[in-house]
Amino acid sequence: MRQLLQGGISECRNKSLQLMFQMIGGGEKAGSGIDKIRQGWASQHWRFPAIREQTQPDRVWLVLPIVSMLPGQSLEKLRELFGTPFDGLNQEEVQALVTAELEGEVSNRRMKEFCDRHPSDLTKMLQGLVRRHFYPQ
Repeated sequence: MRQLLQGGISECRNKSLQLMFQMIGGGEKAGSGIDKIRQGWASQHWRFPAIREQTQPDRVWLVLPIVSMLPGQSLEKLRELFGTPFDGLNQEEVQALVTAELEGEVSNRRMKEFCDRHPSDLTKMLQGLVRRHFYPQ
């Protein structure tokens, strides 16, 4: 997962599909696909793609949600659930709660996909939300 997000190493999983896209001018061998996908999603203010891995058998899923980073319906539901204290949260705390509400969970790894904070800072932020009883039910 880390290698995928860092880039620099391209490993084609389906050479026939890659060749087909190259022949129609829609593909390359640069290994920049995930970056282009993430940039496209960011330009639309959609939730970042989620990457799920499985071993035995080896599988990787790329979930491409066409959902706003902060959907109004989720914000409304969270404001109703938490009341005025919700309005005192910072942007990353709100993003964590929206992620938990939409995806059923939130983790340090998932938050790292949304922001550039150090993992230990994200852990402290998530623990602080739990300590203050901010968790969607």
